[in-house]
Amino acid sequence: MTIRFAAAFALFASALAAPGIAAAQASDSATTEQADAKPEKEKKVCRRVIDTGSVMPKRVCVTASQAAAQERQAELEADRRRSQSGSSIGG
Repeated sequence: MTIRFAAAFALFASALAAPGIAAAQASDSATTEQADAKPEKEKKVCRRVIDTGSVMPKRVCVTASQAAAQERQAELEADRRRSQSGSSIGG
């Protein structure tokens, strides 16, 4: 009786696992296809920066999205400083 139960359990377990195995194989093939396709490299933007106290410019290269994020951060910081200083201009 235990052999029949073990055989039935093995059959049942393999039936449950079959869709998972097929899905895993499909995802593996999709992953392989994605790995074969080279991702587009984001273009880098380079600029020369002269640090305070230095006379030698330093070349700084970042991706376009990083440059945009840095610019946005600088604008937010400038706006924050302006709002903290109040409206003492011309007064």
